[in-house]
Amino acid sequence: MPPASSNGADDLIEETGLASLAKRLARHGDSSPAEFLDPPWEAAPSARRERGDIIYREGADEEHFYVLEEGWAIGWVALRHSRRFIHRIYQRGDLVGLEDINWSYATTTAEALTDIRTSRIHKAELNEAIRKHAHFGTALLGMAMLDQVVAMDRARSNSRSYGARRLAHLLLQIEARSAVTDDLENGCFLFPLAQYEIADALGLTPIHTNRSMQQLLQGGLISRDKKLYKIEDRKAMNDLAEFTNRYIVTRPNR
Repeated sequence: MPPASSNGADDLIEETGLASLAKRLARHGDSSPAEFLDPPWEAAPSARRERGDIIYREGADEEHFYVLEEGWAIGWVALRHSRRFIHRIYQRGDLVGLEDINWSYATTTAEALTDIRTSRIHKAELNEAIRKHAHFGTALLGMAMLDQVVAMDRARSNSRSYGARRLAHLLLQIEARSAVTDDLENGCFLFPLAQYEIADALGLTPIHTNRSMQQLLQGGLISRDKKLYKIEDRKAMNDLAEFTNRYIVTRPNR
């Protein structure tokens, strides 16, 4: 079982959002994280938002990206019958809205999943930084392509799998992503989504999601203490989810 915790997120390793972003970028270039700690842009002062606050809304004018410095956020698109699909779960160090680099409007809605702190970057300024700093642009492209492949993996899992398999795949993805920025403690990782939010990410009903969660818990594949999760039977989870860890980056030989 995960260690008992009264506050979950506060027990995890403390690190700035910029340091987390630097670690993500460094995995896609020949530079160390330290070389990305002074990014080539001028960010607006940090702003705080509460859980449920909208960062930007689908279809609205939006000329900025947001560095997620603290907390978690989600990206979602509206579906018919007042439903939605959560296509992206943002963690500390992510660039929220990067997929909209070619547009002056938002193609999805971004929402604070927990209380968060963000800093804002104008899209034109980020484009200029990419043009002037090749190593930064290369790393940013690699990070964006990794996110795209991870999203495709989850879409494939959601389209072909039953509930427990979809959930296992999502949990393994979150754990692997958390490991990149050392957001693990004693093998545990934070996963702060409520049941209805997990359902929106898996394309399931909340009832089906609860049954899937109980199947993994009662089968001994995972354990949970509030919002902290731990993979207890990795082989069984990997086999169930048919999971490939895309965060283990292997570059082609030159």
